[in-house]
Amino acid sequence: MRASVAWAFLSMLLAALPARAAETPAEKAAAAMIEADRGMNRAVQDKDRERFASFVARDATFLGGGLARGREAVLADWAPLLAPDRKTTLRWDPQEAHVASSADLGYTMGEFTLETTDDAGGKQIKKGHYVTVWRKQADGSWQAVADAGSPAQPVKPKE
Repeated sequence: MRASVAWAFLSMLLAALPARAAETPAEKAAAAMIEADRGMNRAVQDKDRERFASFVARDATFLGGGLARGREAVLADWAPLLAPDRKTTLRWDPQEAHVASSADLGYTMGEFTLETTDDAGGKQIKKGHYVTVWRKQADGSWQAVADAGSPAQPVKPKE
């Protein structure tokens, strides 16, 4: 009998709690952009040029080593990051996403780490921040239309 009363009380308590609204289009878009950003990062980690290209819009403009306009120019500019020699690696972590009210355009922001290894094996690590603008495609996927990072600052060794 006590268990029945406890279950009845718990059921009434749960019924009285406000229901969480379904995920809004903006929340869905923000989550999708974060996932696209992470997917693009994984493509760079895997040195997968074609997969990386799938995240870059044909009319994209990236500001990195220089100003690259168009997917092919971005791929050329990012060639050292996609080279199999692993002398240059770039990793980033999207930390937030913001979406237009239309839920088809937005941006992600986060931190990146750029690591280079010279021919003698010496490493240099630099960190910075970035922003990537994303546009939703007709098939529901997201592509980067603009990307820029802060000047990478060298990481000082701990003394």
